[in-house]
Amino acid sequence: MSRRTVALLTAVVWTFVLAGAVAIFFIFAQGSNPFTNFNPIKGEMKQLQQQTVNDEVTSISIEWIAGGVHIKKATDGKLQLVEKSQFDLEMKQWAAVTVNNGKLTIKSRIKSVWNIFTFFTPSSYLELYLPEKLYERLDMESTSGEYIIENLQAKKLNLEATSGNFDIKNTISEELIIDVTSGNLKLDQVVTDNLNLKMTSGDTSFSGVVRESWKAVMTSGRIRANLLESAPAGLDVNMTSGLIEMTFVKEADFEVTVDKTSGLFNANWPGASSSSPYKYQNGRDDYRVSITSGVVTFKIQP
Repeated sequence: MSRRTVALLTAVVWTFVLAGAVAIFFIFAQGSNPFTNFNPIKGEMKQLQQQTVNDEVTSISIEWIAGGVHIKKATDGKLQLVEKSQFDLEMKQWAAVTVNNGKLTIKSRIKSVWNIFTFFTPSSYLELYLPEKLYERLDMESTSGEYIIENLQAKKLNLEATSGNFDIKNTISEELIIDVTSGNLKLDQVVTDNLNLKMTSGDTSFSGVVRESWKAVMTSGRIRANLLESAPAGLDVNMTSGLIEMTFVKEADFEVTVDKTSGLFNANWPGASSSSPYKYQNGRDDYRVSITSGVVTFKIQP
């Protein structure tokens, strides 16, 4: 084999090696780790910090990277937060907490760390205890993890997540906005005037009351909704593919206009027409559904 051929083959081999190394670097930089044997070892869950906030708080903003957040009602009337982790985190990686003009801001400072030729993102968990009152708004932005919000009253509740699991229960709001790329959402005993849900993929279950407006945009996935007490005055659903099943109270009164490329809309009540528009009772409220493909089913509670 000539020297020129050997040099060419060597260059090709090193090109592939370099490309692979760059690809692995970017995977680790995103917090993923295919070589799980190199992950730092988790220890017992231990407390990193505990704070009591004595300032008047009317709104809350939380930015969390990995781990989870649990928001619950304070039993002693004090606003307190506790951060825990199974990893040995330096103080500079503990969450930053500030209050400015009535706004409580909690920001995770977790950073990916270099560990035996890999990048690894440790996790921490926040417990936030809130006094019972009506807050102006709660904004939460997360990358991944487990998130629980319970017994909260806020005029505006805004949740944005890349992935993870959300469990929202016993909450009251005027406006509820949820934007998730993927993950699982469970909303139970939720009461809101306006719900705006945007989901790329995942699974959403809803049980509660939406008084005025229900809006949902879904690329793929599944939504199951059980609307209690009353039906929303307006509804707009836009689905690329997937499955949506919505159950309404008997007292509902609406007409559904369906625009579909392919897929199926099921009007599951006695006397429903076989084509759009689908009227239930007198058709008082205007509902609209757009389907590229997939299945949407509307039915009435027995």
